[in-house]
Amino acid sequence: RCDLEGLHKIVSLRASVPASVSFWLILDNPTHLKADKVRALSNVRDNYQVNVREYPRNLGASAARNFGLGCSYADWVIRLDDDVLPDLNLFDAYLGATMRWPQASVLVGTTELPPPHNILTQAIVASDIPGAFRVAQRQADPGWGVTANLCVAGHTSRISFQMHYPKSGAGEDMDFCIRAGRYGVIRSVPGAQARHPWWSDGRIEAIWHFLGWAEGGESLCLSEPHLQEHVFFGFPNGVEIVLIRSFILILMTPFAPAETVASLPCLCH
Repeated sequence: RCDLEGLHKIVSLRASVPASVSFWLILDNPTHLKADKVRALSNVRDNYQVNVREYPRNLGASAARNFGLGCSYADWVIRLDDDVLPDLNLFDAYLGATMRWPQASVLVGTTELPPPHNILTQAIVASDIPGAFRVAQRQADPGWGVTANLCVAGHTSRISFQMHYPKSGAGEDMDFCIRAGRYGVIRSVPGAQARHPWWSDGRIEAIWHFLGWAEGGESLCLSEPHLQEHVFFGFPNGVEIVLIRSFILILMTPFAPAETVASLPCLCH
């Protein structure tokens, strides 16, 4: 996206205690009109370093994240998407968590969405689609967290994002966290907060975004061997019961046979 305003806010984050911090911006759209301005963000100042690395073309979210993880020598890596707005105390919240759980493999922050402003966003909230973004406020030891705001073990970890998930991202965060959970605990850090905008600004096009999650990414998790212990069959919910019943009623409804119409030649004089 090359959203300079958002990137400026991310690279301006600071901790209230001494810390050595490197930002890694992975630019996978080098022909963007603002690409040069993104490159110009590179600098070193007061133990905070901003690095810009780029791909010749867009290889997808997993590739960019793996590239950034491979560049870093840090003990901990905070994963932020470029469309989130992190709170100013994000570093302090995660630093405190690393001191409480030094053997953790994943620390899950809180990602807030704006208040609903139309029927669709109200339906999204009612269906609890954003629940995964706020899981840190519900569970102390969640199974996974979204990569919009996540802190993972750094150079000591051997976990990377798998490349067969969709380029735009879907399911790869669940897969990553569950594999990382084999080597350390996963803990919630509700105080590490960031804000995420509504997809497509809450317009009807946002539905395609959610369908892409399910069809293109999260459905792939069902076939992963290491995720089989988390796969189960559940009793149909209310909507599914209504659909199943409607389908059965349609099959049971008798249809009247079509009338046979004979066409006779007519000879006119």
